[in-house]
Amino acid sequence: MLSRILTKVIYDQKRSLIYWNLGTVLLVFLVMTMYPAVQEAGEGFNDLMDALPEEMKALFYGGSSDVGISTPAGWLNIEVYGLMLPFILIIYGIINAVNSIAGEESNGTLELLVTTPISRVQIAIEKFIAILLGMIVISSLYTLTVILFKNSFEMNSLQSSVIISAGFEVFTLAIGYTAISFAIGAITGNKGLTLGLSFLITIVSYLWNGFHKFLPEVLESTNNLSLFKYYSSIDTSNTSIDITELLVVSGLSLIVVSLSIAIFKNRDLTT
Repeated sequence: MLSRILTKVIYDQKRSLIYWNLGTVLLVFLVMTMYPAVQEAGEGFNDLMDALPEEMKALFYGGSSDVGISTPAGWLNIEVYGLMLPFILIIYGIINAVNSIAGEESNGTLELLVTTPISRVQIAIEKFIAILLGMIVISSLYTLTVILFKNSFEMNSLQSSVIISAGFEVFTLAIGYTAISFAIGAITGNKGLTLGLSFLITIVSYLWNGFHKFLPEVLESTNNLSLFKYYSSIDTSNTSIDITELLVVSGLSLIVVSLSIAIFKNRDLTT
């Protein structure tokens, strides 16, 4: 029975995963094609960004505007790594996490699945692993796209190690919110509730991190509760993967998912 659920989930998601990858890679590629024109404009774009208050840049650009927009790292941060890629991967993770248990429970197919010799624990674990594998594929392909085409669009100064590190940053951030969504679904079995709470937590968490510069006295002490606090997108000074961040977020995600699976193992399914 090992990996039977995993294989089935991956097979069922193959078409949607292709579309997610094509869309993400195309968006990244299109942003890269614009960079030569931005570089030529140079200081004009930098002055435009410098005119924005730091609070606005933190809220609408993910706090990733410290590097000049006319540099390769600055351009990719503002247009891709600041908001677009994190939310693409988070949305992918949440949608699939919601459908994995709560979605099947809502449409009645999970009740049939748990009557098979496969344990509930194995069902839940393999479904979560399938989601992570899909996220790894998406992360790997857009990272590879940037590495392969950076020299074609005058981004030679951007080191491949920096790009890989940024890809791990996005993946690590998305793991956290995917785990939360999966846990809510496993515990409640309610698709609508899981979907709503998952996006609510993600949006509030993002805004909490963004607004802390507007209201530092009020929010600074609790800003560490937002996973976005630890996300740094492309950092040219960091050429290695932040192992500590990866282990912390992965560890917390493992705890959340494990507890939810323990509850799912023994609870009655909704009908």
